Amino acid sequence: MQKIQDYILSISPKKLAFFLVLGPLFLFLTYTILTISLGNISDPSTGQAHAFNIILGMHIILVALIVLIWLAWSRIVVAKVTDTQLGIGRKWFHIAFMVLIFFILFNIGAILIEYIAETQNAITDYKYLINAAREFVNFGGIMIAYPIVCHYAARAATAKRNKKPATFIQALPFTLFLIFGTVIGVPFLHNHVSENTSTNAELMRTYAFAIGLCAIAFIIGLAAAITGLV
Repeated sequence: MQKIQDYILSISPKKLAFFLVLGPLFLFLTYTILTISLGNISDPSTGQAHAFNIILGMHIILVALIVLIWLAWSRIVVAKVTDTQLGIGRKWFHIAFMVLIFFILFNIGAILIEYIAETQNAITDYKYLINAAREFVNFGGIMIAYPIVCHYAARAATAKRNKKPATFIQALPFTLFLIFGTVIGVPFLHNHVSENTSTNAELMRTYAFAIGLCAIAFIIGLAAAITGLV
């Protein structure tokens, strides 16, 4: 764990933005292209279907890696400061973090169970129980645990930036940035806790490239819809 912490803290915000911002967009762009390409093959061969499933599996693994990086970053940043610097006890952070982990694992398990149930025509009469449980867990994970984890990470970054204990009002802008920006906001906050810093100009170039990837994905999707490819 210490090696992981040292590695993440040694990553520059620019490099972290490459993983957390450009990474998901690149995966989304490649997935869009692959989906359109496979959808226009009238009778895909078994090899093509297997290749698509393998690529899809690789995408899922990479997305899971991005989520793990975000989780590790949040935990490491909070662990880097003291309770005095946080300005609040960290007990609720540990509880929220575990609830967030449970939320992720529960949804993965529920998706697998639903997939098996659909392919095997099993437990279809009890699917409503899975859906009800997912709604309950999702509420706790998204509406409660996730904002708490973001707020603690924002407090830690605020304390590092100001070099004094953080307050709720001081950490509020960073908190909202993390809640609504998710991985987008991490590189900017990382500048306050990382051993290697990046300039705002370097980060903005990375985000400009990300906007370019979004534009390309939008143009591809729009062209496919107009031409009837999807």
